Amino acid sequence: MSFNENLKTGYFCWADLGADDYDGTVAFYSALFDWSVENRGEGGHRYGIARLDGHDVGAIYQKIPGAMPEGLAPVWTLYARVADVEAAVGNVERLGGSVLVAATDVPDHGRLALVADPEGAHFGLWEPRGHDGFELVDEPGTPTWFELAGRDIEGTSRFYAELFGWDWVTHASGDARYTVFERDDDIPIAGMMEMTSEWGDMPPHWMLYFEVFDTDEAAERVKELGGQVCVPPSDLPYGRFAVVNDPGGGTFSLIVPRGVAD
Repeated sequence: MSFNENLKTGYFCWADLGADDYDGTVAFYSALFDWSVENRGEGGHRYGIARLDGHDVGAIYQKIPGAMPEGLAPVWTLYARVADVEAAVGNVERLGGSVLVAATDVPDHGRLALVADPEGAHFGLWEPRGHDGFELVDEPGTPTWFELAGRDIEGTSRFYAELFGWDWVTHASGDARYTVFERDDDIPIAGMMEMTSEWGDMPPHWMLYFEVFDTDEAAERVKELGGQVCVPPSDLPYGRFAVVNDPGGGTFSLIVPRGVAD
């Protein structure tokens, strides 16, 4: 569906991925999702906008040594839309989070900051000034769900509730708990999986889910293209999913949401 019609503050509106091998990473995702990627970086910086059927659906950029904090989880960075980046950064700090990259301008596009919640899961804040974000979601080859893996369900839920105005409902999910974040007439906008001891010392992180036509076929395609399957295709109440790595180690998930394949 078209996304810009419903863009609001407090919603994830964009995602990008830093790559050591820009060309190889662009080739991988282009082959997997049938994207075209257009470099819109300036001054030698390579920032490729991923497009599907003429719509912006994310971005891949060339990592610059020292430009980003070390030790970030190797996942796609999700950006939440805010009305004022400086005010949002102040609220992150007040609520126990941390600032990783201070607010900065992206000329003709917007203003951003990179922050982390109290458990260390990083995400971005985006104040649009020309670029609103996703133009297409919930279609094969586009983002469809945003999921946090964390250990402190109550504390982390309160953090995002106060920061973005989210409500939350937590359900039992096997040996763990699953929280659904909602806003505006109980519309689900993100989730949180409780990290149990089985997760070991993996750090909390946000995960981007891409919708696909067939999870099993997409997972096999990932392997054919040089990536890896971390969690093989499995069924959940929400759909059939898999967790995979691109050839550079970037982690993301594939899913056929429940009802799509029926």
